[in-house]
Amino acid sequence: TSVQAAAASTDPVDDADAPALNAIVRPVFLREALWSKGSEAHVRGICKACHFVHNSRSCFQGADCIFCHVPHSHDDPSKVGLARRTYCQKFARVMFDNFRSRDDFEDMAVAFSSHSNYLESQLRDLRGLPRQKDSIISL
Repeated sequence: TSVQAAAASTDPVDDADAPALNAIVRPVFLREALWSKGSEAHVRGICKACHFVHNSRSCFQGADCIFCHVPHSHDDPSKVGLARRTYCQKFARVMFDNFRSRDDFEDMAVAFSSHSNYLESQLRDLRGLPRQKDSIISL
């Protein structure tokens, strides 16, 4: 599929495939308070990160926030702060627990970790895969 092709490169998911992918994950991430209106653009690569979702009081706009609540952290995973690590760990756990049995889970993992080396490393750990230094490409 074109979702697989986009995930295999580091290009964003095709505009035509993004709504279907979002429809799959949205209910789960909304239930866990990990999704916002701005998150809809994440897999297309055109979102802007919410800078409040990681702090102790979280984002006061919640699901109505126009900024993305999917983890963004291109830093070296060892340099990501505690709040971002905790948020990424929760996001990865929710994603893994709810979608790991899907045939396209690998593609989903690549699409959602495209803005976060730390999220990528967490998803690799949950699947028992070795970490790859500075790579977002091949989960």
